[in-house]
Amino acid sequence: MPEFWIDCLYEKHECWTYERSRKPIPIKLGQRQVQLHMPSYLTNIEILVTAEHDGILFLLARNLSKWAQESECDGVVMVAKKLDDENYAVAVWHELWGYALKYLGLR
Repeated sequence: MPEFWIDCLYEKHECWTYERSRKPIPIKLGQRQVQLHMPSYLTNIEILVTAEHDGILFLLARNLSKWAQESECDGVVMVAKKLDDENYAVAVWHELWGYALKYLGLR
């Protein structure tokens, strides 16, 4: 495995509101359970790592959808903002090549 490797997303970005398709999923954050709000069609994930700093939650996950598993593009990086003590709203959701999870020792 190379010592230095990066999954770099350049120009393909999409953005939209998800007020009507919002679905909260329960996740463990340290010793507490919180709700992570995201579009309902992106919730088929397994959270692998979480870290929080000043109301911003950083997450690495595995996309469990059939397409992601077959394409080996099953890594996900998310950034969410704190709404209150028990709720976070995902603002960034980006796919990663599965090799990124492997490189980070999560696969």
